[in-house]
Amino acid sequence: MTKINQWEHTGETVDGKLQIWCKIDIIPSIDAGDNTEYLKMQYRDNNGNVMGTTQVYPVNQIKLLHSLIDNWYMKHGK
Repeated sequence: MTKINQWEHTGETVDGKLQIWCKIDIIPSIDAGDNTEYLKMQYRDNNGNVMGTTQVYPVNQIKLLHSLIDNWYMKHGK
């Protein structure tokens, strides 16, 4: 797995008890020659300990969901 970047602190939960960290990794495709990007997200406490498991999402799926949400808001308002 090739790293694009290291883990980055991107914010906190609403109650401020957990930090949200993320990074994007690329996994090369064996047959298609394309690379698949995955967003990895972790919740960490103030000591840097990971709370729970690392969540992994395909970036293409996130983009699709974001597009669907934007489309819905454009039609119906927020």
